[in-house]
Amino acid sequence: MSARVFCIMTIGGIVAAGAVAAEEMTFTMEEVKGADACQSVAGIAVDQQMLCSCTPAAMSGSVWGTPAYTSDSSVCAAALHAGAVPPEGGAIVVTGSAGQTSYTGTTNNGITTQNWAAYGTSFGVAPAQIKTTLAACGQIPSGADTHTCHCPAAGGVTGRVWGYGPYTADSDICSAARHAGYIDGDGGDVTVLRLQGLQRYLGGESNGINTSDWQAYSSSIVFDWNAP
Repeated sequence: MSARVFCIMTIGGIVAAGAVAAEEMTFTMEEVKGADACQSVAGIAVDQQMLCSCTPAAMSGSVWGTPAYTSDSSVCAAALHAGAVPPEGGAIVVTGSAGQTSYTGTTNNGITTQNWAAYGTSFGVAPAQIKTTLAACGQIPSGADTHTCHCPAAGGVTGRVWGYGPYTADSDICSAARHAGYIDGDGGDVTVLRLQGLQRYLGGESNGINTSDWQAYSSSIVFDWNAP
């Protein structure tokens, strides 16, 4: 597999560059959270990669093409269009590519891109992948008093949750973690603790996640806020 040039954008500018194999393009949570805001990539080279972060306010501006975008397109608007970042923002990897003879516009995720003729350079976007050696979260395993696992970025919050903290032990861990504010849209490692069950669980909305009411359940989960 061919190597690719990788640059991390930080407040001080591009601080690292080198040949990095494609399978190595993952980042620590600290790198993702510290990524600089995405800016223009008009001068991006073919196969050059940049880690940067999009805010909701940056998801505007003109975009040309699909899925290769002209390099003068708005990076964060293109990222939302491509589904590389949710509307609340997050970190992405921008990869430079060769110019196209034509670009076709489409509408996706509320963003409409435009047609264009030939352009010298292009870019593509993808979610920033976080390094982890932990298993993906689901529910706390049967019989376990503690459990540490990994929640992906925003897409991992689709499971059901009962309670407002504590939560029923059969609740989806990642969704409950987002509800509790233990993780944000970038995901991360999560440690849960099993506690005694409650006679009643009241649900509600928090951090964009809605949980449900439930009656008595045999055990509960909470999050270990002291975990490293």
